[in-house]
Amino acid sequence: MQEEILKTQSTGGATEMRHQNRHNYSILGKLILCIVAGGTLVFSSPVWGQPLTNVQQDALRAVASENWSEAVRLYQKAIQLSPQQAGLYNNLGVAQRQAGDRLGAISSYRKAIELDPDFSEAYGNLAVLLLLEGEWLETLMLLNQARSLGVASPSLFLYYGIASEKSQNWEDAAQAYDRYLKTNPSATVAYRSAIAFWQSGEGREAIRAFKRAAQLDPGFGLYTSETGLALANLGANRSAIEFLKDLPTGWSQPRDFVVLARLAQQEDMLDLAEASLFRAFQLRQSQGEAIPTSWISDAGAIDAQRGDLDSAAATFQSAMDGKLPSPWPAEQAAPASAEPQPTAQPDTVWEPEEQSPQHELTLSQTGNQPDGDPSDVLSQTDRGVAIAAANLADTYLSQENYALALSASDAAISADATLPVAHNNRGAALLSLNELEAAKQSFEAAIELQPDYWQAQRNLGIVYIQQGDRQQAQEYLGQAMANAPTLELVQQINEEMVILDRSELKEEPK
Repeated sequence: MQEEILKTQSTGGATEMRHQNRHNYSILGKLILCIVAGGTLVFSSPVWGQPLTNVQQDALRAVASENWSEAVRLYQKAIQLSPQQAGLYNNLGVAQRQAGDRLGAISSYRKAIELDPDFSEAYGNLAVLLLLEGEWLETLMLLNQARSLGVASPSLFLYYGIASEKSQNWEDAAQAYDRYLKTNPSATVAYRSAIAFWQSGEGREAIRAFKRAAQLDPGFGLYTSETGLALANLGANRSAIEFLKDLPTGWSQPRDFVVLARLAQQEDMLDLAEASLFRAFQLRQSQGEAIPTSWISDAGAIDAQRGDLDSAAATFQSAMDGKLPSPWPAEQAAPASAEPQPTAQPDTVWEPEEQSPQHELTLSQTGNQPDGDPSDVLSQTDRGVAIAAANLADTYLSQENYALALSASDAAISADATLPVAHNNRGAALLSLNELEAAKQSFEAAIELQPDYWQAQRNLGIVYIQQGDRQQAQEYLGQAMANAPTLELVQQINEEMVILDRSELKEEPK
């Protein structure tokens, strides 16, 4: 049996893949397959007569009893009787590997290949041992040699994929894994294929492979999770939601439910967003972990989207204070939206802490990683407070409470001065208070931190409108239009530019 060489682990569960080579050789007309944890044994016909057969049978008995030192001695004796049999060198390598003599095993496998260049089992055993030794490039050279000689074995594609992945040759890894999967369906290998496709920039192929892994092992939540996160990363929110909704009942990664909540909020599926966020809270608490302030801020954002600004403000304040929010009220109808006006535009923070899918290149451990670095707790807390304060400022802006919006924005910047939305919301509050120069500085700070920040560019254009600078106003409104994410927003900004062209700058914007 080829050595176990793939294993994936996460806090949500574990799977492992073992590849068995089923090519049998006969002794005295009897097919025997002996499976050991260190490699594939093969059996050769007794071309030198009875003494060799007896030694070989004694060696098999030693293998069966896991007396590896005795098996080594007996296979060395068999080789003395028949030094040209490649299978004996292969079996000696298996016994040496189990006895702890890796260098000796490597030498024996190489001798087997030298005697029989088409010996696929010996190639496989040597490739596995080289992988375990971390010899990625040597593994690739060996497998390229096998391929050039036409040696056909699906397991060799698997080992080539692993060596390529460890060498960060992602395209080669993806192709090798795909070749293996043509004849050997495996959720674990499909998952590694997805990672390789993702790293090589083939997002759609990665999604296909993630989906295949999830289909092959639907009970293992990691594959469903990674499929959903990859879809979300590509902007396919609805498809991502459908996958993440199907996470197994016992899935214990709270961050995945936070991602689901945020995606659902973006798609205005507020009941699902609320239920998913509560699930994340419950899991986090059951694991003895504190609720991140950014998650509490998510609860406030849901309140705000429902139209309950008072509850949203209270929840954001709870996040800033490091407290859990009170139970959320039942769903309320959102107020009818007014016609868009060219006024300063705040921006609710939706800033996932997760980077998805989180792929770790070590074969022994893959999947989602814990939130943040334990040594960086303070900065994580400050970031969460900043997000909550920025969202609180957004809520106050919606309530036209500009002084409190300014205060909350200052608190956000004090907690984390690198958060662009905090500067944008501060500028929006100052603009509403007719503090044009100070507002301009805040919008410029937001754009410096995030050059494609279309809300801040639009708001800066409005400042220049009010200051009477038509050229600068057109420039920033044009930048906002170029960076706006939807056609509707582009059309709205374009209408504002048309209004600007037709109006006198001394007039108040309409």
